[in-house]
Amino acid sequence: MPTTLEHTLDTHVPGTIVEHNARWGERLRALANSLLACAGLALLSVGGIATMITGLATRTGLATRKDIIKTLHGLGASDSYIAGRFAWRTATLGFGGGLSGTLAACLPLLLLLQMAAPFASTPPSSPAQLLPPDWQALAGTIPPDMLLALALLPFVAAFICWFTTQVMVRLWLLRLP
Repeated sequence: MPTTLEHTLDTHVPGTIVEHNARWGERLRALANSLLACAGLALLSVGGIATMITGLATRTGLATRKDIIKTLHGLGASDSYIAGRFAWRTATLGFGGGLSGTLAACLPLLLLLQMAAPFASTPPSSPAQLLPPDWQALAGTIPPDMLLALALLPFVAAFICWFTTQVMVRLWLLRLP
């Protein structure tokens, strides 16, 4: 069809050039998919690193409190009680870290959102619209799934810390004599 359209236009108006935007759309779609894949890999990497650091911190905490834990375990404290005490402490720290990291990331995310705004909507009709950013209007354009992800981030960080600590402490307690 495009070659027929090109031929028809060229016969009626010689020198007519027809742009093929579909190729650019495919390239942009491939770029967007690769960026999403990179973001997913980055997210998995950060989650894996958080899990490893939590595991190392838990092992260090267990090593420094080894005698106290052995005494408590010998007096009848259950594995779930000991693991729960450690897990809630790391979950609290993970929640605090996730919350502070989320708050610190909001300003750079808003700046990136402002830079990407011309690609998401119609271009500004006057150069005056480019100068001062309208932060309230910009905040209204934040995608709902991004807001949900930002709101859930501290809870996910807390869960990663809690779960990792539960597993680490229980495995460590299984090796106690």
